[in-house]
Amino acid sequence: MLNTYRLQKDKWSSYCLTTARISLVLLMFGVTTSVALSSIASMTLVICWLLGGELKNKWKELIKNPLSIAICSLMILILVNSIWSEATNEEIRKNLLVYSRLFLILVIFYYLSDDSIRKACWIAFFSGCAITLVSTYLNLWMQIPWSKSQLPGWGNDHSVFHDYIAQGIILTFFSIVILTKAINQKKPMRIFFYLFIFSLSIFSITHLTSGRTAYVALFFSLLICLFLYLNSIKSKIIFLLIFLGIFTTLYSSEIVQNRIQMGLSDINKYSNGQYESSLGYRIKSWAHSIDYVIQSPFIGHGTGSYSSLCKAHFTNFIDIKIACVHPHNQYLFFLIEHGLIGLSIYIGIFLICFSYANKYPIPEKIIAFGLLTILAIDSCINSTLWISSLRNFYTALFPLVFATALAQSTQK
Repeated sequence: MLNTYRLQKDKWSSYCLTTARISLVLLMFGVTTSVALSSIASMTLVICWLLGGELKNKWKELIKNPLSIAICSLMILILVNSIWSEATNEEIRKNLLVYSRLFLILVIFYYLSDDSIRKACWIAFFSGCAITLVSTYLNLWMQIPWSKSQLPGWGNDHSVFHDYIAQGIILTFFSIVILTKAINQKKPMRIFFYLFIFSLSIFSITHLTSGRTAYVALFFSLLICLFLYLNSIKSKIIFLLIFLGIFTTLYSSEIVQNRIQMGLSDINKYSNGQYESSLGYRIKSWAHSIDYVIQSPFIGHGTGSYSSLCKAHFTNFIDIKIACVHPHNQYLFFLIEHGLIGLSIYIGIFLICFSYANKYPIPEKIIAFGLLTILAIDSCINSTLWISSLRNFYTALFPLVFATALAQSTQK
């Protein structure tokens, strides 16, 4: 009887493990192509982790992760602050549901210990990026049924599966990874191949999508690459040529110029009291957010409180829908709802990641620093952990990047 029970238990554990690994690969594909697929894969992954048995041993493995204390502390803080929050029950529920996804980072780390799974995850991510890239270019000449954009021709946004913000961010990271692969190749044909893919990706960001966040993230993440790779004359020449090429590409992009002019126009309108624009709503939200922070700087206003606070300043339905969901800044979001304590934990996660990334070999260090730079910049302009497409991307790719880098550094 005991042997039969153990046999059934082993079969169930094996089934959960296999299902979890399949879900993990689907998640990496889904972050580039489908929010629904990402959500289903994430939920399946956590369920398999919980039902697969040996939770005590699994928890011991999670605790070994340097990010576990910071992430669990942030989740506990959000839960505790929901008890006395000024927000409605509905807003609190939404926030708890959103931030519970942070635990997924640790679960993904747990399943990435196997090299074959890491490789499968990278293949899935690259496949999704390739489909996105090909579809973006096809959108220039034809209407793609699965594309958000249905306007062929130059000068239009050609986002495919996600909006232009998420697609730009994902392809910016993809570009960094491809660039590191190009520089670390020895065969000329492989170098040319990766540089060609890199060029297609950069061009799609600057000429075929209209996300200003991606332009800024791309610029600074490449600066990080330049800084870390400046150890030889060859690398200096390569990056100088790349930067000249990107500068020329940006200068020649009608979409980039239009978006810059639109941003300057938004700022000018805001100074004249007209805030009804993309940048105008952000500036007004940030201005009010600072007032909320001053009211309660140390402990904040509680989980989900931003929406209630914001509605006191906006009465128009459209204004509330745009400005009162989140403050378009993840740092301010934590500062408003969880005070300096919450912001310190969030920044602490960055510092932990930076300290570990600095120990990795150059290729892995570039990719890790690139992702951290993208998140740091994106968090200044968007509420990255609130927007589903961005949250799915970061919670999936952070474990993959750092688990891969840790494995490579151990081997070397």
